[in-house]
Amino acid sequence: MATPIRVQIARVKKGLVEGISELVGQAAFSAFSSIVIASPVDTGHFRNNWQVGINERPSGIREGGSSSAGEVTGRVNAIFDTYELGSRVGSNKIIFTNNVAYATRLNEGHSMQAKSGFVEKGLRAGLKNLGASGKIFNARGRRRG
Repeated sequence: MATPIRVQIARVKKGLVEGISELVGQAAFSAFSSIVIASPVDTGHFRNNWQVGINERPSGIREGGSSSAGEVTGRVNAIFDTYELGSRVGSNKIIFTNNVAYATRLNEGHSMQAKSGFVEKGLRAGLKNLGASGKIFNARGRRRG
């Protein structure tokens, strides 16, 4: 007996959602890692405060510092591994944030260790690692169109 078409479609849809979710998670992790690596390090406090949220911006400041990009990315790796596309509009956001007061100034070039725009450059480098052009983002890192 042949499998009903609706069951076949449901299987294909499930496979597509799982595959796309995995690719999005990989792209986001690559971009996040590139940003963390590009971050200037003095005490490590800034680098340690990179955080990731799904559909909401993480709040608060993490105490202490970490000069190791591996420690920071390792702390949030599970978030990317468990990312799933949502069916609701607006339920698919992966949000990178750094809540230290001087984060914007560092990205504007107020550091001897990193040129201005290192966040946007890190984002583009991460996407490029996965074969994406990075041209879908404008100079402020926001999606075009």
